[in-house]
Amino acid sequence: MLNSRSIKTQVISLIRILVGLIFIFSAISKIWGIDHFEVYIFSQNFFGFDFSSLIARLIISGELFIGVMLILNLYFEKILMFTFFLITFFTFFLIYAIFKAPDENCNCFGNILPLNAVESIFKNIILIILLFVIRQNKTWGFKYRRIIFISTIILTVSLPLIISSPDFIYYKIFNTTEITEKEQYLELDNNTLPYKQGKKLIAFYSMKCKYCLLAAKKISIISKRTGIKDNILYYFFGEPENLPQFWQKSNSTVFPHAIISFDELMHIAKGKLPAILLVENGKIMNRYSYRTFTEDVFAEFFTE
Repeated sequence: MLNSRSIKTQVISLIRILVGLIFIFSAISKIWGIDHFEVYIFSQNFFGFDFSSLIARLIISGELFIGVMLILNLYFEKILMFTFFLITFFTFFLIYAIFKAPDENCNCFGNILPLNAVESIFKNIILIILLFVIRQNKTWGFKYRRIIFISTIILTVSLPLIISSPDFIYYKIFNTTEITEKEQYLELDNNTLPYKQGKKLIAFYSMKCKYCLLAAKKISIISKRTGIKDNILYYFFGEPENLPQFWQKSNSTVFPHAIISFDELMHIAKGKLPAILLVENGKIMNRYSYRTFTEDVFAEFFTE
């Protein structure tokens, strides 16, 4: 028959494992929607996009590490302190996020379980309560725990980088560059926008594709960071009634835009969306995808 102390120990162990699983689920959901998560961090305007991509993966690594260590019950006291610090730090960030964009998904559970800043703060309070409940948990000690600890650090740091390498690392390794179209001029049937006047960033989108939404948000953030906003044009295919949903989902600035036919847009985009073109007096200087387009490319084009 179980005594009260034994029952208490088992309950604490179950809660410890539950909290560990929550952190692992949080990490998996973030890496599942890593593109949204890194753009969300970039949108806070603390870091450039490359560093934001790296920070996103380090946060995922931290959550994986906490989750695994809580389940394994190794170095519990130190992990508990680290977890308290991490949750407290992110709670203060979420308070900041309430004033900036209270309804935006904070990506705590990626797109699998969208939460705004207020909801995520309540989630953090529950986690803090659970951590307080398990503070009396006794850590396990055995001969190879240091090896397991080091192995867990290596695994949790490397796994997000292996599953989804940051774009700047991927393109550096594989030396992927965009083909410059020095002699090609952009010709559109729709002449309502001044795409042949001066330097322009011209983006071609579907109204519903995931990476078109992310590209629009990325361009908007870069535009705000650089102060360059009058040289950006968007072209879409699709029904006009779907445009309000595009602006809402992408959190994009409503730049000058027009709707063209599917065939014309796909021809210009070479079948790949989104297509981001840098154009000078109608001449295509270069084209980029969502991943290859960067703030440095944008700034250099408009300031040179």
